Amino acid sequence: MLLSEESFAKRKLPLNLSDEDLPLFKNAFERKINSCSLITYNDVLISDQSLVIDGPRIAPESFVEPSQAPKFKSKFKYFKFLFRLRYLKKAIKIKEPVLWFTDNWSHEYFHWMTDALPRLLAAKDYIKDTVILLPNHYENIGYIQKSLKAFNVQKIIYIPPKCVAKIKKVLIPERTAPTGNYNEDLLRRLRDQFTSYYREKKPTQPQYDRIYISRYKALRRKISNEKEVVNIFEKYNFKVLYFEDYDFDEQAQIMLNAKYFISNHGAGLTNMLFMQPGTSVLELRRENDDHNNCYFAQASALNLKYYYQVCKSENGETDTYTANLIVDPFVLEKNIKTMLNIK
Repeated sequence: MLLSEESFAKRKLPLNLSDEDLPLFKNAFERKINSCSLITYNDVLISDQSLVIDGPRIAPESFVEPSQAPKFKSKFKYFKFLFRLRYLKKAIKIKEPVLWFTDNWSHEYFHWMTDALPRLLAAKDYIKDTVILLPNHYENIGYIQKSLKAFNVQKIIYIPPKCVAKIKKVLIPERTAPTGNYNEDLLRRLRDQFTSYYREKKPTQPQYDRIYISRYKALRRKISNEKEVVNIFEKYNFKVLYFEDYDFDEQAQIMLNAKYFISNHGAGLTNMLFMQPGTSVLELRRENDDHNNCYFAQASALNLKYYYQVCKSENGETDTYTANLIVDPFVLEKNIKTMLNIK
């Protein structure tokens, strides 16, 4: 069953792109997005670790990408692994049709919002006639519980720890795009889904049109000289927020009315999903990183104005996922003025 057609993403250039930074983005300017179909499996097992076991194989839909599949030194060890899942773990039987749309990375915020939920949205017509099945630990993740309310999900079953679910029929929407890329129509529809849901609720948070989301309370990817740059944000009336202090509903309500959003590379930038077309995002990113363009691509898909600033990493750290950044305050002020259209 075809859920979405093949499409082609041609990303809009960053509005402050310089010629010297072109290599950072050139591999992300265009991307073919494959079609997405609904796959049906019969008589399968699904483990509490998100593995879909179809006969003698682990279904590829279990993983965010093929490289994440477990490696086994021999066929014997592989079948021993499957034997333990099939015969040594406690099983729960589910006779109703099941909808499964997650993989081994879906519990992380970025992947839940931009990989898993678009798959759920693509299969939206099947929600009322199926049971949503999720691993046990998803039950205690606040943003998963709150975001599902926007889909009016009625029945969820959680696979208990150290158990497998025996399922007669499972429906699995394929990935709507490779991780870090997007079926643009589905992503915009996802924004509309949340906008409609939250517009009906009375705001519980103050509304700000200029926001800087700080990673000061995070364990990594902080701004090393943040005290210095916060003075610049405040000079241009940006509200400094720490999203660790807000739950999912509050974050969504804050972002719905934001017109200008600045943060460094990290999951907080995912919340541009709630911003309206024509608003602006400035990403603070590590210099020489030509791989992590997920937020550039996301901003383009959502018809947002994307700006960026390359920053040196503290102590020469080259891992984008751990490096603290040093923000040049002069360049930052220049970029803020450009974004705000201040001469």
